[in-house]
Amino acid sequence: MWAKPPPEVSCVSSSVESFYRGSVAGGIFGIVFAAPGPVLAKLASPLQPALLAGSWCFFTSFASCVMSRAGLGLAFTSVFAGMFSGSMISIAARWPRDQAVQVMCTSAFLSVLSHYAAEGQHQEVASEDFSLRREGSSFQKAFALARSIEAPAEPADAHARS
Repeated sequence: MWAKPPPEVSCVSSSVESFYRGSVAGGIFGIVFAAPGPVLAKLASPLQPALLAGSWCFFTSFASCVMSRAGLGLAFTSVFAGMFSGSMISIAARWPRDQAVQVMCTSAFLSVLSHYAAEGQHQEVASEDFSLRREGSSFQKAFALARSIEAPAEPADAHARS
């Protein structure tokens, strides 16, 4: 979700994609944990989680993009992005100051967690790609060994029986 957009793509454009992804995830959450009550309440139950998750993803992605393009490090970028999205959601929801601080801290924690998870996946893929291409890697040795092993021959009497 936190892919770094190329320089020619604006931060808002890449953040809109994050909004859609977050909205889908929030909508699925709202469908699975539908509100009890009449049919209209069940139909409307995916909208609030979809809007909350989508806006959190949009604000976090936007702040992260702007901060990383400014040259700030991963830890500071993720903390600031989480606090920014938490504060924007708190302002939009008109929550009291105590709750806004709690939302900002929780949002910052979730942002750090998701940024480090995404960064770990990118590093894992890059290291696997490098190890597969490196000559003499264990993967290439295992593949060569598997190719060198011949299939067992059929017994001679198998043809005689037919």
